[in-house]
Amino acid sequence: LLYVLSLGLAILFNFYTGYMLCIFSVCWFALVVFRSEVGGKELAGTTARYALASLLAGGISAVLLLPTVKEMTGGLTASHDYLKNYIYGTVTTILKLLGWDESKYKFALLGLGCFVLLEAALVFFALLTTRKKPRFSAGLATASVVLLAVYYLLVEGTVQAHYLGTIESTALVAKNFIFGEIKGAEAMGSGPFVYVGLLNLLLAISFFFNRSVSRRNKIGHGVVLGVLCLSFLFYLPNFVWHAFQITHCFSFRYSFMISFVLLGMAEESFSGLADISLRPLAISAAVLAGVACLVTMAGYESGLRLAETVILTVCFVLVIGPGQKTRVSSVLLAGAVLVQIAFLGWSTGDTLSDISAGAMTLSDYQARNERGTAVMETLNGLDSSFTRVREEKPVMNHNDAMQFGFNGAYHYSSTINYTTIEFLDSIGIHTRPEFWAQHGTATRAADTLLGFEYDTMCRQMLDYTPVADNIQQNPYVLPLAFETGSDALTEEIPAGENSFENLNTIYRALMDWDEDLFRPADVEASIDGLTARIELTVENDDALYVLLPSTQPESIRVLLNGEALMDSSYIFADENLPLGIFSAGDRVTVEFTFADGTQPELPVKSCYYESTELLAEASEALQGIVKTVEVPTDSHVTATVETESATELLFSIPYDAGWSARVDGSPVTVQKAFGALIAVDIPEGSHTVELSYVPGGFIPGALISVVSLLTLAGWLVVRRQKAKRTAVLPASAENS
Repeated sequence: LLYVLSLGLAILFNFYTGYMLCIFSVCWFALVVFRSEVGGKELAGTTARYALASLLAGGISAVLLLPTVKEMTGGLTASHDYLKNYIYGTVTTILKLLGWDESKYKFALLGLGCFVLLEAALVFFALLTTRKKPRFSAGLATASVVLLAVYYLLVEGTVQAHYLGTIESTALVAKNFIFGEIKGAEAMGSGPFVYVGLLNLLLAISFFFNRSVSRRNKIGHGVVLGVLCLSFLFYLPNFVWHAFQITHCFSFRYSFMISFVLLGMAEESFSGLADISLRPLAISAAVLAGVACLVTMAGYESGLRLAETVILTVCFVLVIGPGQKTRVSSVLLAGAVLVQIAFLGWSTGDTLSDISAGAMTLSDYQARNERGTAVMETLNGLDSSFTRVREEKPVMNHNDAMQFGFNGAYHYSSTINYTTIEFLDSIGIHTRPEFWAQHGTATRAADTLLGFEYDTMCRQMLDYTPVADNIQQNPYVLPLAFETGSDALTEEIPAGENSFENLNTIYRALMDWDEDLFRPADVEASIDGLTARIELTVENDDALYVLLPSTQPESIRVLLNGEALMDSSYIFADENLPLGIFSAGDRVTVEFTFADGTQPELPVKSCYYESTELLAEASEALQGIVKTVEVPTDSHVTATVETESATELLFSIPYDAGWSARVDGSPVTVQKAFGALIAVDIPEGSHTVELSYVPGGFIPGALISVVSLLTLAGWLVVRRQKAKRTAVLPASAENS
C-alpha cells in the first residue's frame, strides 16, 4: 500500500520526477531480487505483486499521466532525428573508446551484420527442411536487426556524435561528489548533483570492503551505481531518463537517486562497522583525499574544505582501525561528525549568501508584485473582453501570465507543444532555450494575427496608441476568431525562414491576395572593423524593421542614428527589431557590435518595410463576418458569425487534438491552419460556433484512475481477509 500510494502520488505531484522514480524502482526491484536469491514460485509471486502494485500506482495517476504523455508526444519531445543522434552518439563513443575509427567500425558492423543475416537465413532454411528448432535462432534474428539498425545510424550523414563526458571537467564533477558546494552559474550547467556528506561517502565506499555484506549485495549495488553513472556519460540513457525530452540546464535531474543509494549503503556499512577491511578502505580513502587535493589545486575549492576532507578521512580510517572499539575511537568518530556538521553549516550559509547576493529583496519583490497587479487592474478597466497582452520584459518572472491572470505568450516550461513553438518562431515571436516567448521584437503584423491588443513595453511601439502609463493599444488587432481564405488550411509555414517572408505568406493566404505586407528595403551594408553598419534612405512612411542575426551566446549592442536602441541584449534567433516610422527621404543608420568582439555578419536582406495601409485593410476585412467572441472559460469559446458565402473561421488558438467544435450545435471537424492554429468550416448564413477543450487522454485516464482505486481497495480487502483467516487457523488448532 505504501509503495502504491507513494509512487502514484509522486507521479501526480510531479510527473517528470515520478517517471524517473518508475525507472529507478525497476532497477531497485531487480537489486532486491538479486541479493535475496529468491527463485521459482516465490520469485514469480514477488514479481507479480511488484508489477501489479506498479500498474496500480500508474493507474491511480492516469487521470494526469495520460494527458501529460499525450501532450508531451507533440510537445518538446525530441524528434526521430534527436533520438537517432543520441543512439549514434552513444554507439560511436563506445567504439571510439575501444580505439576504432569511423571507417573501420562502419565496415566491421556491415560485415558482421551480413554474417548474422546469413546465419539467420541458414537457421530459417533448417527449420523448413528438418523442422527442428536450432538454438539461438531468435537471438540471431534479433542481433541482425539491431546491427543493421546501428549501421544505418552510423552511415547517415546528418547525425552528429554527442558525448556528455566532455561537458564538465572531472574536477567539477568530483567537487559535486566530495564537497557538494554549488554556486552561481555552476548550479545551472554543472554535472550531476550527488552529495551525501564526506562521512557518508566514506561509509558507502567501505560498503564494498565490509565482510558482513554479501557478495551478491555488493554486485547488485555496484551494477545500479554503474547504470546511473553511465547514464551521466552518454546522451542516449540520459535522454531516456528525461522522458525523451531535451533538457535545459540541470542535465542530470535523476542524480538525486544516487544519493539515496549511497545513503542506504552507508547505513548498511555502519551497522557492520567492525567487519570493514582496513587496507582497501585506507587505499580508497587516500585516493579520495588525493582527488580532493587535485580539485583544490584546480581552483574549484578552498584549502579550508580540503583540510576538512583530510581530517575526516584520517579520523574515519583511525576509527575503522584495530582500536575501533576503544574510547579514543568513539571520541574520534564523534569529533568527525561534529566537524562534518560544522562545515555543512558553514557551506550552507556561504551558498545562501552567494544566492542572496544576486536576488531581489523582499521590498523589491513586493513592489514589483504590486506593479504587476496595478497593470492588470488598469487593463481590466480598459477592456473586460478576451484580450492578449504583450510583455517585453516580465514583471516578476516568465510565468507572469499565470501569476497575474492575463493572456500572453510567456510560459516557462519544458513541455510546450513544439508545433506551437516552431510557429511562433517562424513569425518572429522567438523563444529562448527555456521556451518562453521573448516577444520583445515582434512585428505589428504578428501582434495583429495573434490578437495582442495591449502592449506593456516601456518604449514606444511604432504607431500603437498610448492608453495608460506604460500601456499601448494595437489599433489593428484581430479578434480571437476571424475569417480566413482556404489556402490557410494547406499552407505550411517553413521553420527557419525569414519571419517577414513567412508573414507575407500567411497574409496572402488569409486575404487571397498577391500583395506583400513586407518589402525589403534598399540598404548600403558595410563592416568597419568590429562594427556592422546598415544605411538607407527611407522611401515612405511605413514601419521599418531591421533583421538582427543570432548572437548566442554573445550579447549585441545596436545603435540607431548614433543613439542606443538595444544594449547588451542576447539574440537567440534571427530577430526583427522595429526601428520606427520615418518620413520619406529620412536617412537612417543602424550599427551593431558584439560585446565579445566577434566579427559581425550581415544578412542578405537586412531591412524591411511593413505596409500600414495593407495591414489596416487586412484587419478590417478579416474581422468583417465576426459579430461577437466570448471566452467564458479557458476551455470554452463561442463566436457568432454572419457570412454571405461558405468560408473558414480561424481561431488564433494553438491546435490541439483535445479541441472539438460545433456549429449551431452540430459537430464539425477541427482543422489545422498554417499547421499550428485552429480552423473550422462555416456555411453561408448566421451561425454560432463553439469550441470546447478536453485534454487528450483525460477521460480514459480518469476511468483508469477510478478502476485502479477500486482494484487497490479490493486488493487490500482480500489481503486483510486472508490475514484474518491465517490468524484464526492457529487459534483453532490450539483450542482443538
